[in-house]
Amino acid sequence: MPLVKCKECGREISSAAPNCPHCGVPEPGNYPVCRIQIHRKWVLLFNSFGGMSVYVNDKYISHIGNGESINIDTLPGELTISARAFMCPSAEITFTAYDKEDYSFEVAFSPYPSIERKK
Repeated sequence: MPLVKCKECGREISSAAPNCPHCGVPEPGNYPVCRIQIHRKWVLLFNSFGGMSVYVNDKYISHIGNGESINIDTLPGELTISARAFMCPSAEITFTAYDKEDYSFEVAFSPYPSIERKK
């Protein structure tokens, strides 16, 4: 689960914490969450064998290889997902994520990077 600010004291806590460890308020991180799945399409190119780094709002999330997927739980709002691979331009998409919604994206570097939202 993502780190959020306690609704009472404002310190960073896990969004899944039952009580704030700092001020004790119940359900301090009771924030809406949305889930994003990112799948890296399998391609056979010289630059596709290395891994790819995934960022959400310029924060590093994970490294994924060809044919792999990751799931990200994040707070709703305007999000920018970027995918960066060695010796390739980065691919980027910006969208608005809504509470309790699931989103799925496919990333490809063949030969130019792209991120597409899957329906």
